[in-house]
Amino acid sequence: VECVVPEHVYKEPTMDSNFWWFIGYWLGNGWARNTQRNGRPDGQSWGQIVVCAPYTKADMLETRLNQLGLTWCKNEERTAVKFITSHKSLVEWMIENFGHYAYGKYLPSWCLSMNVDDLTHLFNGYLSADGSNPKRGGYSITSVSKQLSVGMRLVAERLGYASSLYYEERPPQHVIEGRAVNQRSTYTIHARLERNQTSR
Repeated sequence: VECVVPEHVYKEPTMDSNFWWFIGYWLGNGWARNTQRNGRPDGQSWGQIVVCAPYTKADMLETRLNQLGLTWCKNEERTAVKFITSHKSLVEWMIENFGHYAYGKYLPSWCLSMNVDDLTHLFNGYLSADGSNPKRGGYSITSVSKQLSVGMRLVAERLGYASSLYYEERPPQHVIEGRAVNQRSTYTIHARLERNQTSR
């Protein structure tokens, strides 16, 4: 779906706590497109940011996204809701700093020196997108990107959370709803969110 916002209404979002929550959520459950636009001269590309949520989280995500001051299209699909915005410069910045595709995302080293408040919001956004239900005060977060998983574990440690990282090798294909789909091996962070934990 091409959801193009006219260039004259592009707005640069403020890099506040809500912005960093959005970056964390996008790292866990979003992607970016930066490709040639159909029917346009060579060199003219367009950038789209896509984030999605199950229906149980769609209202919460929509409220968060609207606080960024960007214009979003909302697509309701069978199992999830997608939110799409066009913003070429933001897409280029996100890909340059955080990578592309699920397996190619990472945290840049400068994230580890962010102030604790912004870093907490980034980590909480990632938990909101990709964290499983808490068990005994902790979360499990799974990704196919080793770089992102290592980076998020370092973030958890900097925030004072006890964490561990596990690798699970998976077969190259898996059957979902009768269809064979490709899959990658995964990395899982187990993080205890109580700051008084001392074990690692």
